[in-house]
Amino acid sequence: MRAFLSAATLIAAAITATSSALAADNFVSGNWRGGAVFDGSKFVQCNMWAPYINNWDLMFAMTQSGDFRLGLRNQKLDMTWSQLFGQKLGVRMQIDDNPVIVKAFTATSATVASTSIAKLGWDKALRAGKVLRVHTGSRVRRFPLAGIDPALSQLSACAAKHRSA
Repeated sequence: MRAFLSAATLIAAAITATSSALAADNFVSGNWRGGAVFDGSKFVQCNMWAPYINNWDLMFAMTQSGDFRLGLRNQKLDMTWSQLFGQKLGVRMQIDDNPVIVKAFTATSATVASTSIAKLGWDKALRAGKVLRVHTGSRVRRFPLAGIDPALSQLSACAAKHRSA
């Protein structure tokens, strides 16, 4: 349930980034946008997202509990039934030529799926990587990682600041 709440918050925050609670802690780093997410006055997570030319958005979040999450959004995606029935979606991912990882993504809305990547050690691999490849079922989507290092640094700083507050 906690993972589902975190994933849902990741998406809700990305969509509602104009909320007043986010205004003070928004950041921009290249193509990346991010900020802190609160439930009332309680810190939930810091997240960031970037739109790509392939019409997909790549999202990352660091939660209050320390989870590191990856999310994918596409407006043409329809995961309504997966969300309603709690079905997982198996997704194959790879950074550069590193080993392929298969993770179970959870539909958090009709157009968004997310998963925890906390135990993969990807915080360092993403910073050093050139491209993230994600097999979305119909084809492999490419997400160039240029400029992600400073954005992840801001995401980490945001999470550290609010976890200690």
